[in-house]
Amino acid sequence: MEQTRARLIFFWAFVLFSMGLILVFILRPELAPSWTGFGVYQAENSDLQRTRNLWDWVQLLLPPLMVLLGLLWLANAARSAIREALGRGIATIQETSEARRRQMILDSYQDSMSEFLLKNGLRTAPADATVRSVALARTLAVLRILDGEGRGQVLQYLADAGLIGHNRIINLRDADFSYALLDGAQLRGAHLWLADLHGAHLRQADLRGADLWLSNLSSADLREANLRGAHLGGANLSGADLRGADLTHTNLRKARLDGADLLGAQVTAEQLNRTQSLLHTRLPLGMEQIEEPVDAGATPAI
Repeated sequence: MEQTRARLIFFWAFVLFSMGLILVFILRPELAPSWTGFGVYQAENSDLQRTRNLWDWVQLLLPPLMVLLGLLWLANAARSAIREALGRGIATIQETSEARRRQMILDSYQDSMSEFLLKNGLRTAPADATVRSVALARTLAVLRILDGEGRGQVLQYLADAGLIGHNRIINLRDADFSYALLDGAQLRGAHLWLADLHGAHLRQADLRGADLWLSNLSSADLREANLRGAHLGGANLSGADLRGADLTHTNLRKARLDGADLLGAQVTAEQLNRTQSLLHTRLPLGMEQIEEPVDAGATPAI
């Protein structure tokens, strides 16, 4: 970086010096060396001397002027390239720094949760225990800081640690997992009541038996996800991509499926009859469009 700056300074100093020297030779031609052509003009094969006319000056000044313009263009191009390279470098440094910061936050969270599990008995603590309240508060706080990738890692960690199963040690009600990266995640039996999974990437995720009652899965990518036996009562699946998903025995009572894509999904007309809405829903081939689910006015079962 310092070398590039020094070269630019040297270049502009050379250009300014050259321009100043040419100006001096124009104003005081007697000071110019004969090889420069700025001195008194003497016609070839003649002892006669005459003053220079406009064409003489054009012939004399045009070549260095073209060289100067070329150098200025090159300098401008070099400056633009350097500015662009600096911008990319700064952006890369910022992204690396931000990624390192998020990883440190995630590592710190996992370390603290491991301590809660190993030293504070989180898994066996009663529902009103302080350690459970602290663990929940820390989880919700870290979710607000992390991006989609980090949120996905937190959810997978909680599932692997057995903290969000049917025992519900960590209650993720209203937890923000929007846009979480969970493709292929193992979330079998996860308890995610009222969780916000808007725009989450759950392609080919294992959600068998998961409890997603009243959760927000709008615009989520659930292609080829295994939702066999899952509880999606009252869930918001508007705009969700469920192509090829396995919805065998999945509870869809009062679920909203407006604009969802169910092409190739394993689902029955009886299940869809129990949903709240199917406006603009793309149904599997061969299945009749259901205009008004018969259970539209019922309250979703818990």
